[in-house]
Amino acid sequence: MPAFRAAGARGATGDGGRRHRGRDGGGGRGGRVRTRFCRRSGGRAMSGETSAAPAVSVLMTVHNAGRFLAPAVRSVLAQTRTDFELLVLDNASTDGAVPAWVGAGLDPRVSLERAEQNLGIAAGTNRLAARARGRFVAVLDHDDELAPEKLARQVAWLEAQPAAAGVAARTHLIDAEGRKLGGDFTLPNAAEYRAFTAYSQAANFGSHLFRREWFARFPRREAFPFSSDFDFVARVAEAAEIGVIPEVLFRYRVHGAQTTQRRRPAQIADEVLIRILTARRRAGAAEPMAELPGWRERLAAAEPGRIWLRAARLCRELGLPELAAYHARRAAGAGYPVRAQAAALGALRDPRAARLFFTGPLRTHGLHPWPPR
Repeated sequence: MPAFRAAGARGATGDGGRRHRGRDGGGGRGGRVRTRFCRRSGGRAMSGETSAAPAVSVLMTVHNAGRFLAPAVRSVLAQTRTDFELLVLDNASTDGAVPAWVGAGLDPRVSLERAEQNLGIAAGTNRLAARARGRFVAVLDHDDELAPEKLARQVAWLEAQPAAAGVAARTHLIDAEGRKLGGDFTLPNAAEYRAFTAYSQAANFGSHLFRREWFARFPRREAFPFSSDFDFVARVAEAAEIGVIPEVLFRYRVHGAQTTQRRRPAQIADEVLIRILTARRRAGAAEPMAELPGWRERLAAAEPGRIWLRAARLCRELGLPELAAYHARRAAGAGYPVRAQAAALGALRDPRAARLFFTGPLRTHGLHPWPPR
């Protein structure tokens, strides 16, 4: 493995060059190493971090990224807007992908640190956000890719819209080999974006660019280990506008090893709890954080359809008829139509909840995905 320099380390490789995806814990437990890469560019040696603050900080937490890490990093380095920094947290990876990537040669805009243990996505992102120097921040999963003009287009949009907290874009879905699978839907304006966050993310999280201060105001919450991004955008959308650029600027990779596939039941439970908290906040009530462990236990099941059935019953008990109808609709689509109607029976007396159950949230709320159908 090629040698590399680690700032603040006594040896050439410090602690061995760790990887990303972890939470920090903040106390320096296990130590950390910040690595700065060098390469030769334009006939002169480049090393260390640039003194001027970049416009954008791209945050990437990595845990056993394998072969997908290299194309993800290349997509950042290929940006048409070049005043960025790429902050990578190696979250106690064991697959050797990060050292192999180091050997490919990177530039001084890339900074790598390693966590002793896997901190999780939420805490890992918070750790990197605290180091970010850019006015704007993007978060990139280690298996996804940016379109070359993403940062340029979104920085220009945010500079022209000073009141906006962030901006999203359209997404292409790709497979493990990078082949296009289709398009993800994106709601076309800030009002529709906010409305849909009552149910789910209105655009893929990696398609966004945010102003840095929102990461300080709403840190990713570790209570939602698999859906802290959804929780983040729901809270930000309540406080400020999140705009949408109707162009494909992001590529989301679908493959069997991704967290969305491997931890689907846990992710669904996270999403249910986030919807409940969001409904409470938007009704002017306090967030019942102390109730989350008990609710999570009630939702526990191995099959998505069963989780949605239990969510429908829970939301009905909590006096949230629209969420009861939403989860019952999901359960019906997963093969439980009769039980879903029974689970939402009381809630369906509410006309809006009944419409949501039978037509879905887009039609119920008059929302229009892009492009219009």
